[in-house]
Amino acid sequence: MPTGSDDYPPRAAETADQGVGAHKDYGYLALLQQDEVGGLQVQSEDSDWIDAVPVPGAFVFNGGEMLEIATQGCLKATQHRVVSPQSGVHRYSIPAYIAGTLAQVKDNGQLLTSFSGRL
Repeated sequence: MPTGSDDYPPRAAETADQGVGAHKDYGYLALLQQDEVGGLQVQSEDSDWIDAVPVPGAFVFNGGEMLEIATQGCLKATQHRVVSPQSGVHRYSIPAYIAGTLAQVKDNGQLLTSFSGRL
């Protein structure tokens, strides 16, 4: 399971808030431990952005595009973004990804029966 740590530097100016733009992860599942700073936002079905408020000792589970394909759309990939922290503050998170390779998906959206990706 690939892991790492992410450092989101502070805003260059008080009016700037760009961190990581809106996106969906490509894999099956992302597990994320946040620090207390926050900044992760998830898009609702109504296209509103909802803060994923950090909870000490808790993980964020984020469904990816391969999970959406594997469940034939029953579970949707999570559209999310990160807003940069205020000036002078760093945001840290530790993500872990469960993902295969795109070669595991047939043209019709069905998964191949064998799995050769990393868990």
